[in-house]
Amino acid sequence: MRIQKTAYSYISDSTSPELSIIFLRSNALNQLNKKIKPLVPEIFRPHIEAANYINQTLTLITDSPVWYTRLRHLLPQIKEEICKTADFKELQTIKVKITNFTQVTLANVAQSKPTLSEKSARHIAEFANSLSSVELRKVFLQLTKRKTP
Repeated sequence: MRIQKTAYSYISDSTSPELSIIFLRSNALNQLNKKIKPLVPEIFRPHIEAANYINQTLTLITDSPVWYTRLRHLLPQIKEEICKTADFKELQTIKVKITNFTQVTLANVAQSKPTLSEKSARHIAEFANSLSSVELRKVFLQLTKRKTP
């Protein structure tokens, strides 16, 4: 009879105690999320993760500033619902944070140069050529040079 090893047994058999600690922490976060997510309104579930529960403080992470704001407005009701369960009767505070991923993504968008499709550039050029103001025509024609490569 062949005994299959689980992922945990492979990691716990390894010589790296750091890897075991990471795996255990990952498992603990998965368990925390399995308990917390069903207790929050369904609309929030794809946009939050439970990050920590220490010293009667639950930390939730949202994936955008929009979901952060929406969640903050409903925190009293969400806290009340979570406190009804045996695992979280002692909950005092819920902290909400936004992931850094969103901030990096927004920074990348701010650095990118806007471009126009070929069709949009053509429409703008037609409009520019119909203008009587030479200066305004130049501005619109300059804009048409931002076509997608």
